Amino acid sequence: MVFITLLGDFGDMAGLIIAFFGIYLTHLLHNPYYDAIASMTIGILMIIISLLLVRESRSLLMGEAAGNETLRAVVKLAQADNAIVKVKRHFSQYMSPEEVILQLSVIFKKGLTTEEITGAVKRIKESIQEKFPHIKQIFIEPGV
Repeated sequence: MVFITLLGDFGDMAGLIIAFFGIYLTHLLHNPYYDAIASMTIGILMIIISLLLVRESRSLLMGEAAGNETLRAVVKLAQADNAIVKVKRHFSQYMSPEEVILQLSVIFKKGLTTEEITGAVKRIKESIQEKFPHIKQIFIEPGV
């Protein structure tokens, strides 16, 4: 989000500066071509900025997963709980630039009661959200 705002503001300021020099040179040299060149330069600048924004936003729109380093740390946190044998599968997706949804399929130790499993799920969610506050929604399901 900050990237989009900064890039947009940069484009605005650069466009104003280019337009100023185009008009200044047109009046100074009495040649309208400088104004036309400045207009084309602003257009090219806006195209470049829009392509950069499309490249940055596309991954979010297509459902980019959380980074591998983050997912490895999440799996390590989950497997550190004494009720978990292992994390079988994990799935994550950015819902917005600051919000990730995470699904873990875990294998619990045999013989745990419902309360123990519920407590383990709560502990794992809290430890993940403490370390990664941008992971807003966490779903933990038992795997087979």
